[in-house]
Amino acid sequence: MIKRIPIIGTVFTLPRSAVNEALIDMGLTILFSTLPIWMGILLSLSNAAWADGAQMTGSVWHQSIYGQLDRGEMLMYVAALMGPTFYLALKHLRRPIPPTPWTGTQVILCVVLNLIATALFVHGRINNYVDEPSFINVSIVFYLAALVLLFPAKAHENARGPDLETSQHKSERLFHEDYLRHRRGGKH
Repeated sequence: MIKRIPIIGTVFTLPRSAVNEALIDMGLTILFSTLPIWMGILLSLSNAAWADGAQMTGSVWHQSIYGQLDRGEMLMYVAALMGPTFYLALKHLRRPIPPTPWTGTQVILCVVLNLIATALFVHGRINNYVDEPSFINVSIVFYLAALVLLFPAKAHENARGPDLETSQHKSERLFHEDYLRHRRGGKH
């Protein structure tokens, strides 16, 4: 049932090692790309904690989080994530590898998501509403959608990559055969 979900379902047909590698890659991508936001939230919360009589209420958390996202940053992250997604989805055009079943859909969604995110960012900045909570919520949803498109692209790329262990064994075997030929005085 899950394997039938467009784009995402194909991940469940891949080797576990490819999916795990994509999870690590995505985790590091999210951690490092959003580090300025998390550091801003932590500093904001620490300032609130040191304020006279301040209590760490839900309102303080809300203000800290939304205060770090009030310039449309998440939509810029969408654009940054769509470049690698687009590249990985179309990489089969440059290499003799088959495309995934949903490559066309993934490319179209990537372009559409990027165009809408860009238009929202520009319109929101021009009209000064990027700091509205509803705008921030939409930008977070777009960021999550970008991650959903990027993850399968990375997982498929990992699955397509060379099997390093097999490649290493083949290299060792060829080296050993060449060495034996050399020792016997044979030609390479």
